[in-house]
Amino acid sequence: MSKAGESILRGARQALAFARGEAKAKDFRVHIPAEIDVRRIRRKVGMTQEAFARHFGVSTRTVQDWEQGRRAPTGAARAFLTGTEVPVLIGSEDLLGGLVAEGAAGSISGLANIVPERLAALVRGQGGAALFKPAVQALLAYPVIPAIKALLAHVSGEPRWARTRPPLSALGAAQQQALGREWNALLARHAA
Repeated sequence: MSKAGESILRGARQALAFARGEAKAKDFRVHIPAEIDVRRIRRKVGMTQEAFARHFGVSTRTVQDWEQGRRAPTGAARAFLTGTEVPVLIGSEDLLGGLVAEGAAGSISGLANIVPERLAALVRGQGGAALFKPAVQALLAYPVIPAIKALLAHVSGEPRWARTRPPLSALGAAQQQALGREWNALLARHAA
């Protein structure tokens, strides 16, 4: 396994241990700066205030307050926005490019199963961020987990990857074919 892959796997294991309460507090040191430049981060990931607000589940007014210093992000939003100190990103893949540029070292990512080399290049600072936003938009046109499974089946040539277990339903054949065509077009537009 590559160093980037090992780093991502190590980070995922640490995040899981932390979530389960199995990790010791001394094993996790996260510096959260006194001030977070929300505007800079939002612009870096290429989002409007409205889209940024939807992503974090807050009002546009809250984002404006953060950017103008009237309020500061708290809780999960604050931790997420301190990407320069967070070793693993758990969040929306369409933000990967900007957050990796901010210092996130890895990601828990469905697309990593489909284009691991692109995600690894992104983490190493070798570009590739342009693919992720349209890829996420393509996947969001369908139920996400069945879409990721269908896309993995398409990319690998193994139809069994498209199977789902209840309560999920696999994408229909026409949906799988449409997603496959869209994926091929995306890869052609964003050739490595």
